[in-house]
Parts: sequence; C-alpha cells; structure tokens
Amino acid sequence: MKRIILIILLIGSLFIQLLGIMQLIPLYFTSPILFFVLFIILHSFNQRNRFKGF
Repeated sequence: MKRIILIILLIGSLFIQLLGIMQLIPLYFTSPILFFVLFIILHSFNQRNRFKGF
C-alpha cells in the first residue's frame, strides 16, 4: 500500500515538474517538490532491511 502511494506521488511530482519545464509553473516551486518525493522514496527503500542488533 505504501509503495502505491509513493508511486502516485512520484508520477504527480513528475507531471508538476513537466509543467514547470513548460514554464506554466515556476521551476523554483516544482523542483523542491520533486526532490522531496525522491528523498522520501529513497529513504523508505533504505529503511527496510536494517540490522537492529540482538
């Protein structure tokens, strides 16, 4: 369920970034959104298999 939400967020942020590239929305607004979504995705994939000790 969490992966589906992250994929939907990624597709949405890529669409918003595309609007920014077409200069319909300022890029200084769209780029941090895309960066934040990519950061959340990478953080969630990296968090899964952590060694927590004995």
